[in-house]
Amino acid sequence: MRVLIVSHNVFTETSNMGKTLSGYFANWERQDLAQFYIHSEVPTTHFCENYFRITDKEVLKSILSRKCGKIFGKD
Repeated sequence: MRVLIVSHNVFTETSNMGKTLSGYFANWERQDLAQFYIHSEVPTTHFCENYFRITDKEVLKSILSRKCGKIFGKD
């Protein structure tokens, strides 16, 4: 089973929400997890295969550039 995690914060070892998410999915395989989040943080852990981020600032900029969001992958 593959899971897309939708949250405000990214998986992290420093914030409480990130630690909670890490605890929920600690035993999952990396390739089975992806995360969509809206906070401006950059992922600092490798719990997921892919991370998708869209911030408020990027949404406003997309009005002019037609591009929005950032993908953080395996690399």
